Amino acid sequence: MTNLQSIRNPQSAIRNVAILVLAASIAAAQETQTERDGPNAARDAVVARVKELMDKELLALADDIATHPEIGFDPRCSSTSQPTPPIARR
Repeated sequence: MTNLQSIRNPQSAIRNVAILVLAASIAAAQETQTERDGPNAARDAVVARVKELMDKELLALADDIATHPEIGFDPRCSSTSQPTPPIARR
């Protein structure tokens, strides 16, 4: 079927696009190397630390920035006008 014929037959074009989308979604759903490798203690520790920082400090910081955008990039806490403490490190 030529390009001209596919333009004249929109059902064929739609079918071709649907097949292409289906093939792309199947390819994207393939396992990654990380999923095949299974548990990894070092990776799990990093993920746990990131989740801890996100829950304890970063979400609060994001909420503060969203609530008080007038502060801009000034490193001060909007509620106390004191310098914002750096993220705690272990």
